[in-house]
Amino acid sequence: IYTLSLHDALPIFGFVQQEVEKMGIVPNIQTTINDHHSEKHLVTKVGKGDQKEIWLSANYDTVGHFPSANNNGSGVVALLGLTELLNDSPLNIDARIVYFDGGLDPDLVNKKRRNPEFKPGSERYMDYMMNEELEFIEPYDGAIVVQAVGKGDLVIFEKTGRKTENSKRLNSVVLETGKSLNIPIKVEPNSPNADNISFAKHEIGRASCRERV
Repeated sequence: IYTLSLHDALPIFGFVQQEVEKMGIVPNIQTTINDHHSEKHLVTKVGKGDQKEIWLSANYDTVGHFPSANNNGSGVVALLGLTELLNDSPLNIDARIVYFDGGLDPDLVNKKRRNPEFKPGSERYMDYMMNEELEFIEPYDGAIVVQAVGKGDLVIFEKTGRKTENSKRLNSVVLETGKSLNIPIKVEPNSPNADNISFAKHEIGRASCRERV
């Protein structure tokens, strides 16, 4: 059982890195730069390295005392547990698990309104991947954004925000998997904005879901 406080993002990064390394996995740390400071994204790969690759992501950062434990923090904890499970029992698909920095708009906390120019760290990370590591596209099979674990039923969404279409294929896979395991899953029309928009902007396949378990 993992517990963590999100009042300071840097200790969280170190905590995640330490927990991943305890599993015998050497994570990759990718730095991106925004207008104010550098961002650190932690990337963990699990699997044989020669299969299709599904991406799963969460944000580990927070701003001030923004109550992120039911959202970012819950996603981090869920993915740490999933990493351990997949490391012990690999599937017939590889997993790239990304803990993004820079996910929260400071203006939303400090000024109570969104900054229309805000660019999340996940988008800067995908900019880097498209420019520097384009070979990731060949095994890439889609992405699932995990958020708000423990908030309610498991939910997947047809759209993120008002316009971004989520992957019908991935949503179908999640629904069928839930059915096979007798896990009820709801389908709702729209979720709040999430990091899958950063994937969709590069048109590499529309990422699929936000999880509320």
